[in-house]
Amino acid sequence: MKNFIKLTAIILFSIFLMSACSKSNANTDKPTANAENVAKTNLTNPQIEAAQKLIEKSPNETKGYTQLAVAYIKQARETGDFSLNSKAETAIEKALEVDEKDISARKLKASLHLTFHRFPEALEAGKKLQAEFPNDEFVYGVLTDANVELGNYKEAVEAAQKMVDLKPNMSSYARVAHLRSLHGDHNGAVEMYK
Repeated sequence: MKNFIKLTAIILFSIFLMSACSKSNANTDKPTANAENVAKTNLTNPQIEAAQKLIEKSPNETKGYTQLAVAYIKQARETGDFSLNSKAETAIEKALEVDEKDISARKLKASLHLTFHRFPEALEAGKKLQAEFPNDEFVYGVLTDANVELGNYKEAVEAAQKMVDLKPNMSSYARVAHLRSLHGDHNGAVEMYK
């Protein structure tokens, strides 16, 4: 009974986290990116402000834009204001205009595809990243999540296993737990969450 209560609490918490992290702005059109509108915001957040200063100082380098995107994503998760993910996407698009091969921007873009429920695009981006970076655990997280959402459970299990093999940490074990839960292995899911 104790395990059942723990499992129920863990599953409810996981569902809450997944729904909170995946809410999105209904508008999925490509954002318009330019240095001015990316660098300006009315939020007072030290990470956002630092990234904005970096963009103002070096508008033709990707680092400020990717830092700004990360700050917006983090702020969106902390506040529940998921419109900030659109601002993050605008910053990522600007970084990719500066350097279309920037790995940080490409990873962030793949992650935001998941946030905006653009699962086929996330899967495509993940596969491209995997071809270039076959030992990057983040890429396998994207592949796991996209495949789960698209119902490709065999591929999701393979990607999650590769992620665990590369970096056994909270992110990889949470994905394995989710997959075990989807396959009815609730005790195994609890084990992974522990």
